[in-house]
Amino acid sequence: MITVTLHTDQQVEIDGTRVQRLRRATRGENPLGKNSKVLLTRIDWDDLYYVKDDLRELAERVTQELPTLDTLDTPALGQFWFNARISAGPRHLSQGYRRDGVRSALSIGNLDRLQLVANSPQEVAAVIKRNGGRVLPIIDDAKYSDLIAGLHLLSLPVADWAAGS
Repeated sequence: MITVTLHTDQQVEIDGTRVQRLRRATRGENPLGKNSKVLLTRIDWDDLYYVKDDLRELAERVTQELPTLDTLDTPALGQFWFNARISAGPRHLSQGYRRDGVRSALSIGNLDRLQLVANSPQEVAAVIKRNGGRVLPIIDDAKYSDLIAGLHLLSLPVADWAAGS
């Protein structure tokens, strides 16, 4: 168990083996207010906690309990840590999403949104593979467009033209 200090200054224990992701909290999600000078760390695990613990130091403590905690980079928030064993990626991003430093994405556990990253799809695949996660094929844009077009054809209604329907 790992002791952390919540944004309310209360100390609680969490099970490090259940951590899905650690990252710096954004100003907009800071429960102390957008103008707070206190930098918080966000912990996604069985619940969502905002803690006063230093991100890197907390990641070191969690790694002692969760060896598959690994790191990648976000374009906006810098380095983050995640349980690579329960992750899948790289997820293909269309060119419209690949801007402002975003190069790839992955899914982490049961978090309901893709984690956008500054790392290449190859780097994402390598981190997930070395930790026993689910590595997805790296699909180039042309092949992805063909795949989507093929899926569209599967969704068209089937008609028996010879029977007049």
